[in-house]
Amino acid sequence: MTPSWYRYNVSRWLEIEGGIELRSRAEALRRCGNKVSVRRCTCGHEPEGSGEFGLVSRTCDARVCPSCAWKRARETEEWMVDVAKELPEEEGWRWQFFVLTSKYDPSNEEEVTAEALRSRARGMGRAVQAIWKEVLKVDGAGLFRTIECGKSGMVHANLLYYGPMVDHWDITRVGQRTFSRCGHVYGRPVDGGGQDAINLPERISAVARYMAKSIDGSRFAFNEDWLAGSWIVRTMDPHLAARWEIACFKKVRVSEKYGSFRGVKRRPLEKIVEEDNSEKVCPCCGQKGKWHYVLKWTQEWLLACHDKGKAGMRRSSWKPRWLRDRDPPGG
Repeated sequence: MTPSWYRYNVSRWLEIEGGIELRSRAEALRRCGNKVSVRRCTCGHEPEGSGEFGLVSRTCDARVCPSCAWKRARETEEWMVDVAKELPEEEGWRWQFFVLTSKYDPSNEEEVTAEALRSRARGMGRAVQAIWKEVLKVDGAGLFRTIECGKSGMVHANLLYYGPMVDHWDITRVGQRTFSRCGHVYGRPVDGGGQDAINLPERISAVARYMAKSIDGSRFAFNEDWLAGSWIVRTMDPHLAARWEIACFKKVRVSEKYGSFRGVKRRPLEKIVEEDNSEKVCPCCGQKGKWHYVLKWTQEWLLACHDKGKAGMRRSSWKPRWLRDRDPPGG
């Protein structure tokens, strides 16, 4: 499934089932991501790996849009890095990541309607609120929560928590008591302990990026080969994606901050990029901070960068296939 085919079909289902309220968003989704903002020096140099979707003049802001996922991911991971820097270290406290699942019957069509998805999303939100109040809340602790939809319609919550070590069975008990459809809870420390603790900022950033997506499997949105049209991948079913967008359109808070995390403001992508560019030196002319952004067709820009063996998007992990083939398993 190509990006244009995915967007077209999701927007078509939005128009069919979302009514007049979502018609404008469906149209915006169809156009979103066609162009990317690229950094350009006053000398005309345009460095590879400088593409940003969030700086395009208009974005659809749909939860299921792959281009807007880049913007949310950039803002969320930068915000979480700011949170980690500002919060004081407490002895014995750890960064922990939890996933709360929900019970449902994927073979029952009534379980994957927009209203059913919305109902489970609200239930998971109530469960997380109760878990925060009864299990996680202590002075100085913080929690970031997102809710997403799986490829088959399983609504689940992702939690990134900083505080004392927590038994995930306590979370399961409170979650199931608050919301009957709350399933099991899976959790682990973010730093992993040992050598991994040295790379804590990067690991927090990676978890935040993972949480920024709104649909399970939407990591394909961060796949430059797919965005460039050179690799076809299996995406979320467009009909289910449209239903999740409808479910989130009203009265569903897909993300929420608790405790000490609320005291750290989220910087808009424009501010993040401005601060980042002020320190960058042009490799062509040697000028520092003399950058502005121009619009490029996404596919043309990515293919041009890939022809040079370079990624096209900022903070992308793309590598040429011949380098990927040489990577060891898990590398």
